[in-house]
Amino acid sequence: MSRVISFCLLSVENFFKRGIASSYFIPLQSWTGSNDKSSVLLKGTQSNETNDYYISHPPFTFLLTYSIFKIFHITPSEFSLQILGMILHLIGAFFVYLIVLEYFDRKGFVLFFPGIISYITYLFYPCYDAYASVSHLC
Repeated sequence: MSRVISFCLLSVENFFKRGIASSYFIPLQSWTGSNDKSSVLLKGTQSNETNDYYISHPPFTFLLTYSIFKIFHITPSEFSLQILGMILHLIGAFFVYLIVLEYFDRKGFVLFFPGIISYITYLFYPCYDAYASVSHLC
């Protein structure tokens, strides 16, 4: 498991276990075991209970992921984060297609060769990382 996906997964799991309001809507990077309190992925600000809050990253990504998982009753796991990342990537590729249609002033939803090329290019761009898409909202 990559560091990026474990960072997001740990925060979302903590939201599920402890409640989102108990962590002040901030990504919590501490495990729940008393022996694991000092084991964190990325050092942040510690509370009196030695919980480590990661405040160097905007929390919207974690809140969005938590909300989607909560609404659809999905258990947080590496696989579910990857599927969510792929769905967001497909939606992004579709918006690229719509932007190209708008740029060339095409009306309605039509098959348009430059739009299809843009869609495929975005979809299979080699720098895309399914692990990182959720935690950075690519």
